[in-house]
Amino acid sequence: MYDREASAVARPETHENFNRLAACYTFSKELINMGTVQKLFKSVLPSNLAKSMEAESREWMVRCNDCGNEISVWDAGGIRWKASGNPIRRIKCPKCDKVSSHSVYKKNSSAE
Repeated sequence: MYDREASAVARPETHENFNRLAACYTFSKELINMGTVQKLFKSVLPSNLAKSMEAESREWMVRCNDCGNEISVWDAGGIRWKASGNPIRRIKCPKCDKVSSHSVYKKNSSAE
């Protein structure tokens, strides 16, 4: 028997599920404990690459477009390494406690 909800969860290529997975791998602690993912990458990568990954992730900031709260991607539990662009993600803000749009940008970038 075809279960529509089960098949939607199994297919990450559907638009809604893809966005949930993307947010999950970037910052959301609600779906995956990202501290665990950070520890995994740090344990697998050579120390110089792990340090580079952490340093660059700390340069990337996440800003709530509603209240203006800012936090680094690393401090939010995520990893953003060797990335480009300034995406906007819908995640829950820890300050205003609302699910809203958050701008992701590099702190030292001139395109702020």
